[in-house]
Amino acid sequence: MVKGFFLRKLAVLVPTVIGAITLVFFFLHLIPGDPVEVMLGETALQADKETLREELGLNLPLHLQYGRFIKGVVQGDLGDSYFYRRPVVRVIAERIPATVELALAAFLVAGLIAIPLGIISALREGTALDNAAVFFSLLGVSMPNFWLGPLLIILFSLHLGWFPVSGRGGVGSLVLPAITLGTALAAILSRMTRASLLERLGEDYLTVARAKGLPEWKVILKHALRNALIPIITVMGLQFGVLLSGAIITENVFSWPGIGTLLINAIQARDYPLVQGCVLFISLSYVLVNLLTDLVYGWVDPRIRLRG
Repeated sequence: MVKGFFLRKLAVLVPTVIGAITLVFFFLHLIPGDPVEVMLGETALQADKETLREELGLNLPLHLQYGRFIKGVVQGDLGDSYFYRRPVVRVIAERIPATVELALAAFLVAGLIAIPLGIISALREGTALDNAAVFFSLLGVSMPNFWLGPLLIILFSLHLGWFPVSGRGGVGSLVLPAITLGTALAAILSRMTRASLLERLGEDYLTVARAKGLPEWKVILKHALRNALIPIITVMGLQFGVLLSGAIITENVFSWPGIGTLLINAIQARDYPLVQGCVLFISLSYVLVNLLTDLVYGWVDPRIRLRG
């Protein structure tokens, strides 16, 4: 049963990745700019440009370039980066730890803020605490990363000097990017926790649990919250895919050496293989996280395996 559930989900997700990288391949080649001119300069001799274009395979028709790209993806060979002159797989692999580190830190920040806040808000519905939680969620969703990040830098780095302005150099340099990235997720997650928990608080099984003499905290955490996890897991899974995919804006604001920064630099350099490799990594991140989320669904609620 579990194997069949897994295979059905996998069969749907594989075409998603192929479609994503195909669209990126063709759209990327429509972007104005010649990577050969970026590498050699506009004043380079035409003969040198043609030689390099032939060496990189850019003189081939677009459909042949696409065929070579798909063949390389199947074989695990994404080609060499035009800018770094090294295999794309190695260049991306060097940036993955930084992106995963930032995503996990942001996820931790969001979870530590959102879950307790959502529970308190649901248990104190209509009170000042609930209104404060609603205000926080609206504020968190309304603040874009490109605004919140510089604001945190001005306050905590330039004025107070508590944390580094940018770069990746220890725990201190991780704090501000993680808060920037985790704030919006915390806002969304806290509202989802509140809404989902409120739907369960009036259920009969909670009355039975209280009648058995269970303490209130165990009734809420073990019975109510567990049954409210499905929509919460949905949001957490999808948002972790967003975080893991690079958090492009946040990484660039803080000069964090992850996939997001690498992707922006590759686009600016018209580094086609590297852009395609970054997008492939982002697509796979979404797919794998969504697949893992579906499997967690099946673990939390076995009925989903039957419907899936």
